[in-house]
Amino acid sequence: MHKNIDPHGTNNDLEATLTRNLYYKEQVTGVPIEYSYYVNGKEFDGFDGFALVDAKGPGYAFRIKSDWSKEPFTTPERFSETKGKMIKEKKGLIDIGKEQVEAVRATGTDTPIQWHIAEKETFDVLREKQDWGEFPAEIELFYTPPN
Repeated sequence: MHKNIDPHGTNNDLEATLTRNLYYKEQVTGVPIEYSYYVNGKEFDGFDGFALVDAKGPGYAFRIKSDWSKEPFTTPERFSETKGKMIKEKKGLIDIGKEQVEAVRATGTDTPIQWHIAEKETFDVLREKQDWGEFPAEIELFYTPPN
């Protein structure tokens, strides 16, 4: 098995991905990685005094090529057409975005939400889904490559 050694000294794929995402979160928000900002139970990576900020680091592009769907909110299982069976998985970016917008709007404010996306492919797909009304227009999308 090939081990992924990244510049941060990790030695496996999962650990390397998590480490890259934490450094990306810190890059985008300027806030130490151990801090988050919560609105009505929904997590954001930071608040810059104007907007709630979320950093979507490397690792989403491969999912775009497989199963993008709106998961039911009532169960963590759904049918995967590419796998041909029921699978359990975490909520996708579309549902996370919708939930973040709902949480912020429930406060009675129109605080902006900004997502910084590390991968161009992920950014392009989300922008396209936003143009087609499949991703919340209330979230401002930025392509922000990792340092």
